[in-house]
Amino acid sequence: MKIFWFAYDDSKDLDSLSKEIDRLNIDGVLLPWVIGIGDPFIRLARSINESHRFKYMVAVRPYLVSPQYLAMTCNAIDQIQPDRLMLNFVAGDIKDHELNYGGVIGNINAKTSLDDRKQYLAKFLESFQDIYENRPQIKKPKICVSGTSDKIIEISNKYSDYNLCDSRPFEEGFVGTHAKQIVCVNPMIRDDKDDYDKMLKDTGPEI
Repeated sequence: MKIFWFAYDDSKDLDSLSKEIDRLNIDGVLLPWVIGIGDPFIRLARSINESHRFKYMVAVRPYLVSPQYLAMTCNAIDQIQPDRLMLNFVAGDIKDHELNYGGVIGNINAKTSLDDRKQYLAKFLESFQDIYENRPQIKKPKICVSGTSDKIIEISNKYSDYNLCDSRPFEEGFVGTHAKQIVCVNPMIRDDKDDYDKMLKDTGPEI
């Protein structure tokens, strides 16, 4: 079993967090795409070093970055420290501070249906995959796609290495036999049930 620290609202310097992860012998850290704590790639590039071996999994909102720029960034990180970066693609929610912005390769906004967002994700991952197929000298990072809908499972099977979901689908009878490999994320420890419910609500709709 692999354990990742979900740095959901952790604004502390990654150097300090890295020491804590090493102390707890955790396999990696999941960095969200949140304006308030800064660009996750810049943050990890400042902190990544040979003394740590855990993975950095960066959540990517595909409508906020181009496939080309993402591939360049991943390649730069891999040159600093090979095989330390993973990507987690999330397509189902749009944050309040993003409502006035369109997508990079299409119009994605708060009124865009979930089906259109999923289709957008599929096109993004197809473009991202094409980059690596045309440039075999660079290594593509391991990819997770979040969600449990049939469409997301289909996209995950085609373009990613893992399907990522929380523990609720398993509690409700979803065993994931139709997905490649499952990364099950158990909810973080919260102060009480209200805090836990708020955390789930803030993550956006199920995709």
